[in-house]
Amino acid sequence: MHMVGYLAVLAVLQLLGTPLYWPGLLAALPLLALLCLGMHAWVGLWAVFTDYLTERLLGTVGNVLRLLAQVASALIMFTYVVWGIQILWGL
Repeated sequence: MHMVGYLAVLAVLQLLGTPLYWPGLLAALPLLALLCLGMHAWVGLWAVFTDYLTERLLGTVGNVLRLLAQVASALIMFTYVVWGIQILWGL
């Protein structure tokens, strides 16, 4: 399916007469990969936290631990994404 989309974009670019080499795309792909990695990490950790840090398993402190773990992981992931952007763009 990805290949069909890729070929469709190439066909449209060819019809419009734009060059197939777009420097902005090469700059955007690492950023897109970094953002996707951050979202993937968030979804994975959210699933782990909601599965294992529950009130049923840990008692009344389970919800508080889950909230603290989610906030801590969100701050860490945000820091890593900002740091990655700084590295990629040389800021």
